Amino acid sequence: MAPSSFDVQTFLDYLGGDRELAAELLAAFAEDAPQRLQALARAVAANNAEDAVRAAHSLKGMCGVVRDQEAVSLALDLEMAGRRGDLASLRAGLPPLEQALDHILETARAFLAA
Repeated sequence: MAPSSFDVQTFLDYLGGDRELAAELLAAFAEDAPQRLQALARAVAANNAEDAVRAAHSLKGMCGVVRDQEAVSLALDLEMAGRRGDLASLRAGLPPLEQALDHILETARAFLAA
């Protein structure tokens, strides 16, 4: 699975070409996703599956808003691993999600800067 399938044009098409709405949603994503990712990383480092579930669930929803199904799937895998208390899978699954979010953030920031 590719780390991220985020594509601005696909996102714009989903929003009916509304660039203003796309900018608003991407700005919110760019502001909140890094904080949620840090919360997830802290929870994983602390072996706190319950907090990891909450952070992964939030990231799953955020990735769904920007229509990145690969990132949604990665976040879902982490959420389910946390629900099972599977700390090894949480640790293993974090880097791919980080890569996916980095791609989304890089693309979002380029869109917002244009």
